[in-house]
Amino acid sequence: MRGVEALNTFGESLMQAMGAEKKRGRGHPFDISDETLKHRRNALLWPLEECWAQIGWELQTANTLAAIRKALSKTQGLNCHELDRFRNELTAKCNKSRIAQLRKEIDSMKRAGPKLYREAISAEESLHTVRIALQESVTKEDQADMREALAKREQQNESAKAAWDAHGISLKHLSDELEKSEAYLSQSELLEFIRSEGRYSREPEKFANAMAGLPEVSWRTSAERCAQFQSRPSMTYEMFVVVSAALESAPRSRRETLRLLKSGIQGERAKLRDAKRVLSEDWFYLTSAVKKTVISRLPARALPFRIFEKFELGRKVRSAADRIRAEEQKLSRTSGGS
Repeated sequence: MRGVEALNTFGESLMQAMGAEKKRGRGHPFDISDETLKHRRNALLWPLEECWAQIGWELQTANTLAAIRKALSKTQGLNCHELDRFRNELTAKCNKSRIAQLRKEIDSMKRAGPKLYREAISAEESLHTVRIALQESVTKEDQADMREALAKREQQNESAKAAWDAHGISLKHLSDELEKSEAYLSQSELLEFIRSEGRYSREPEKFANAMAGLPEVSWRTSAERCAQFQSRPSMTYEMFVVVSAALESAPRSRRETLRLLKSGIQGERAKLRDAKRVLSEDWFYLTSAVKKTVISRLPARALPFRIFEKFELGRKVRSAADRIRAEEQKLSRTSGGS
């Protein structure tokens, strides 16, 4: 019964896909609910915040679809399905009408799938039954009838399995085309956002808001609808904000950079105090990052991204000696900043 087991495996995959399709609903091809929008926005925001130092500058300054993909490729290590349509390679241009057509065709094929699946299972089981009957046949008449039935059932089984296999291949081809088409439209809209507002938006939240509704709605509609959702930034991003704010005056030397960072972390303001506490404790890694950065060759706005990127890397590959240095070189905090 290996054929039945194989068909059952294929069938389970199809049923799971159909379940996801039912959850999305069969409304207008470009409908998107607030619930779905919020889920997407939150799913996008976390990896953007966590990787902002690695991708933020490149994303803000991207001027081609390839540049967007290159920037976001640095998030590949993070499991975020919602980012796939912005990272996937493209094969051809596409528009919403083609995407709508593909979605309808896929929906139709998924609805036809269960019938083809049942027919394939039934044909396989019927063939198995006849084979057993032939083995148990004693008379020549029974054997002749069972051989005739076996030939007929083998043909029926082959046809049913071929129809099921063809259905799976066609569905995969359509799904692949849809994925690439949605990627093209999503990346094109994101590029429009960057050209319009993204270059001046230093916050990953604004990118997540603009990206969440793509490709179903425009980036403007997505941003407007997502503006109602609120969430607390991740600790990693809050630490980046402290570094970025401290370097607003665009220092051009390592000495001036360290002075500004120290002042920003030790400042009297209690805002982002948890992030400042971590930066104080890891001051050694921050100073090391500054020393490894060629400040004079960087655009002023790129400086916090490069420094924080090196800071994060240094914290991830701590040697035993570095741990001791970090313990001894913690930055003291003022009482007002605690």
